Amino acid sequence: MALMGRSRTILLWVTISLSGGGVAWAAGKPARPRGGPAPSPTRKGPARPVPNPRPVPNPGQWAAYQGRLVKAIRITGLRRARAWRLVQWMDTKVGRPLDAYTLGHDIRRIRNLQLFRPVLARVEPDGRGVVVRVHAEDKWSLLPYFNLFFNLGSVSAIAGVYDVNTLGFLSYVDLQLLLFSYLPVSKDSIRPGFKLAVQVPRLGGLPLSYFITARAQVSIHSQVGGLMLPERAFVVDSFQVERYGGYHSLTWEPFQWLRVGFRQILRYFRYRLVPGAQELTMPLPASGLTHAFALTASLGYTRYRDYRQHGLLLSLALEGASRLLGSDSEHLRFYGECRAYYDLGRRWGNLAARLGAGYMKGGDYSNLFALGSWTGLRGFFTAQFVARSYVFGNLEYRTGLFRTGFPIAGIIPYFKGKVFQIQGAVFADLGAVAGGGPYRTEEHGRPLLSIGAGLRIAVVNLYKAIMRIDFAYTLSPYRSYDLIIATQQYF
Repeated sequence: MALMGRSRTILLWVTISLSGGGVAWAAGKPARPRGGPAPSPTRKGPARPVPNPRPVPNPGQWAAYQGRLVKAIRITGLRRARAWRLVQWMDTKVGRPLDAYTLGHDIRRIRNLQLFRPVLARVEPDGRGVVVRVHAEDKWSLLPYFNLFFNLGSVSAIAGVYDVNTLGFLSYVDLQLLLFSYLPVSKDSIRPGFKLAVQVPRLGGLPLSYFITARAQVSIHSQVGGLMLPERAFVVDSFQVERYGGYHSLTWEPFQWLRVGFRQILRYFRYRLVPGAQELTMPLPASGLTHAFALTASLGYTRYRDYRQHGLLLSLALEGASRLLGSDSEHLRFYGECRAYYDLGRRWGNLAARLGAGYMKGGDYSNLFALGSWTGLRGFFTAQFVARSYVFGNLEYRTGLFRTGFPIAGIIPYFKGKVFQIQGAVFADLGAVAGGGPYRTEEHGRPLLSIGAGLRIAVVNLYKAIMRIDFAYTLSPYRSYDLIIATQQYF
């Protein structure tokens, strides 16, 4: 584009729009004072080369500033978040040439945090350089959550509190309390546990993130089988499980569409007989320590707006444990997951799909994959199936039913201006498991299918504040149902 004509000052407001998967850039009215070069639509002549030949969003608006030195980045609108932490999330840096393509991705990365609404960027000329101004208003992010599963007469519950903007540092802290009630349900079958997870992204402004999680849990685990038999004389083997440990990982993000990580896993499992329980029909699993390392990779990205997502994300992991590392067993596991989202707009909602699979060689009971209501198949018992290999898929359509002001805004002033939204959802889950040795059931190797519908009750101006109610009906290999009440999307 030609860069000729009289000098002008152009005040550019950049509004990031996620509709249609693109980035929209809106310009304000040009002014006349002193400043940098501006394009002229009337004069003819040879075009000057623009620094950085990569495609930029709406280059007609940005060509005048492409390649000019960034003298300052100024953040406004924040209430809890620290401005310097938000600057660390940006690849646009002070002292480097401005690149509209990079700035566009920076704003999209900030918006995808789902913590700020709205996110606006403004670029102003400053002598021979430019000043980048970002306006972002952070949502309230310290929220409680819970998940309740009702299936086969049992109840499983998770409750906790999390914050993705802890102390304003844009770091994630999640504290969970776990209560499990396995079959048969009684006061003695309920065992508590806790889990703590901490994540610190963009360490030192670098594309590095550190994550650590620890868990201590005592539960009564029930291995359920035979539900597909005509007489429904299913077998329940119950034993006590004590689990301690967790993992930590370091993730590098060289590009916005690629994340590569290294993970160390350290877990100890102890299995015991439950006093007064019926005699086991399968061997009691062996207790032991698992010390493993894993390589992880994630490709693609998604964008997020008002509880609608759009994009593609593929995650893969290769995990191995060896006695040379002090582990009591050896195994090699490969597993992955692909998620796809298509945004149909505010009126028509969101189409979401997920496909997961995994395979393990070696190892013992504590390393087997678990599949159930928590891990990919609604309509089944919590972690009902343990196996050496698995595959599952979820297809879900979410549509907006209506949006309105928050109903209690007149009673609680805090909710004034908050947008209250209700979504409807229909879904289908399909999967299969194989392997498992003495812990396999009659359902192994058969299609596992359920369908259902649900509601999503959301507060748009609060960070991921959503109530999810799903009812799932199992069609194969037996008939049953599952009621799930949770405060997060299923995926």
